[in-house]
Amino acid sequence: YSFIPTEIINNSIVKTQNYITINKGRKDGVEKGDGVITNKGVIGIITFAGNKYSRVISLLNKDTKINARLKGEEYFGTLVWDAKDARYAQLTEIPKYIKVNKGDTIETDGKSPVFPEGIMIGTVVNKKIDNVSGELQIQVKLKQNFGNLSHAYVVTNLNKIEIKQVEKSDTIINNNNVQ
Repeated sequence: YSFIPTEIINNSIVKTQNYITINKGRKDGVEKGDGVITNKGVIGIITFAGNKYSRVISLLNKDTKINARLKGEEYFGTLVWDAKDARYAQLTEIPKYIKVNKGDTIETDGKSPVFPEGIMIGTVVNKKIDNVSGELQIQVKLKQNFGNLSHAYVVTNLNKIEIKQVEKSDTIINNNNVQ
């Protein structure tokens, strides 16, 4: 991974689809799909990289989904935002039999080419079992206060091109092997 320091030049937190603008772009090595973090945790993913500036879909966007896990556990789920409170997100798709305690750390799981494993997201404040899915719904207090963002880092996985090529090979039909 490489980490590119950047400044936040625009940020919203009160909409249902919040975005961030940063002062780094393609000329600085930023690409669509790169992660964005602060020294406190995950804040979003690059959706557009211009020459000098880039747009980030914020973690505080109802369309953002990030792979996350309970620190020290193999189980991972999806972190989403319900567009209600900029201080909290929800970790879903965790089996109900997993032991989860208030104060447990939620972090990136490293299962996507966007974020390295172990980047802080927040801590558990409460949990309940979803009546429909039977899975845990975990309320997560975000470590980063999105109301005072000023500096961040663009995270680039130096192996993401090869990872995507390998994963794309599942859909490519090799005519030489057809019998």
